[in-house]
Amino acid sequence: MDKRGTTAALTAMMMATLIGAAGLAVDSTRIWLVETRLRTAVDAAALTAARRMTDPSRDAQATSVFWSHFTQLDGSRGYLGATISEPTITPGDAASLSVSASATIGTTLFGVLSESNVVRIERATVQRGGSGIELALVVDHTSSMREAAGNGMGGTKLDAARAAIHTMLDVLYGGRDTQQNLFVSVVPFARTINIGTGNSAMLDTSGMPSGWDLGNWSGCVEARRNGHDTTDAAPTGAARFRPYFWESTYRKVGTVGSGRCVSTNAYSGSNNNNRFCHGDNDWPNTNGAPTQSQLNGNYMYDYLRDQGMPHAEAVGPNLLCAMSPIQPLTASRTAVNTALSRILAPIKSGGTTTAVGLQGAWYTLSPNWQGYWQDPNSGIPNTPTLPLPYNTPNMRKVVVILTDGDNNWQDPYGASCGSSSRGVCSTASGTELNYNAYGHVSDYNAMFPSARISPVTQSNADTRLDQRFTAVCNAMKAPGVNITVYVIGFQVNSAHRTMLRNCATTPDHYLESPTASQLQTVFTQVAAQLASVRMTD
Repeated sequence: MDKRGTTAALTAMMMATLIGAAGLAVDSTRIWLVETRLRTAVDAAALTAARRMTDPSRDAQATSVFWSHFTQLDGSRGYLGATISEPTITPGDAASLSVSASATIGTTLFGVLSESNVVRIERATVQRGGSGIELALVVDHTSSMREAAGNGMGGTKLDAARAAIHTMLDVLYGGRDTQQNLFVSVVPFARTINIGTGNSAMLDTSGMPSGWDLGNWSGCVEARRNGHDTTDAAPTGAARFRPYFWESTYRKVGTVGSGRCVSTNAYSGSNNNNRFCHGDNDWPNTNGAPTQSQLNGNYMYDYLRDQGMPHAEAVGPNLLCAMSPIQPLTASRTAVNTALSRILAPIKSGGTTTAVGLQGAWYTLSPNWQGYWQDPNSGIPNTPTLPLPYNTPNMRKVVVILTDGDNNWQDPYGASCGSSSRGVCSTASGTELNYNAYGHVSDYNAMFPSARISPVTQSNADTRLDQRFTAVCNAMKAPGVNITVYVIGFQVNSAHRTMLRNCATTPDHYLESPTASQLQTVFTQVAAQLASVRMTD
């Protein structure tokens, strides 16, 4: 009996089953992604419609927001091959409505077993309230935000963060450039904040070291000294900022003869004993100027150049300064969009100081700072003088901070001073870390003698930065201030989850997004709360 036909039939059946099983796995992932995108689009459209409950353009604006989640670069509409229906907007009572839409997803390899399409329907019902908001958006733009977003999303983590923030703003502004009693600031942060060169009146430049020049200042500032890193006192007198100024270390950090470095890690001299050590920021000073060849032999400079930083950013008084300035409270969505678009994650940021992001947010919301920021609202009618007093009736002050990392006070790039040819020195004696918003470690220890960084290690310094972060959080939430703080942890390390959650006003104000794709959902949830809109279905 010829069994070849039977074997072929069985093989075909088995292959069909295997292909179908593989197709089921592929299609299940596609269905989940489409369903997630559909849910986000319906929620965003519902929140937008609720924001414009009585506006004649309500449905058009909500529909536009819905389709923004499915419009491709070529203008076509769809997602992963799914066919998306037009959203249906159904009014309820005077303060509620619902939005529904469906997605039809054609099967691929699973079609071997089943030719039917999969249909998913999403529906959102919203109930609207209302109050005004002063909102500070605090955006981490350290170098880690340059990493790929992942989860099949194009662009970087910063791109994903921007897109999610825009989803929230779509809801709050409801398609308009201004919305009654809605004012937004944008506060980028890395290891410092940048107040903008136009706000130099906030600086205290007395006692600045040799080489300081306001004309070369890029806008970055240190955390305020004299106990004011946890207050919202106006930027006058002792509460003014010390400008960020990374002093030159050229020929200031010891010699081979002093034992600070090895001869292979030193600039040339007349003899071995006066060969000067490589510093962490060797730019021209009263001792002279390093040649390009000398800089190329300095591991920290060479490392930053190898990473792609141009010469002007790899050395000098503004080294590793956060280059994206703060946008003070504005009524204009256009101004907010511009500020967000200008945020750039640097190639290297040299560490993270989350506390300064919160400090910058507070300075944009505190009534004590009224009149100190350059006014971004000139020409916008009916805009009050901002920020408004605390506890203004029917107004809330809110911070939404997004961060993907922990506080870290990094060592200079390279080996520790004196240990090898790649060693980099920060001071003429002792151990130091990178200059940051709290100055050098020696500056920090002078400011906080009861909480010194000792011994000087990155781990101990990181712990102190965590403590400053918590202190700022608590001060902003204190009675009389009552700023509502949302914290969004974006792919955060579990070791820092408790600190971030405790910073939020309540545990419900802490939201976490382990993937870039989930950021959209997270910011939609925040938008619903900020717009005083609640999802009822």
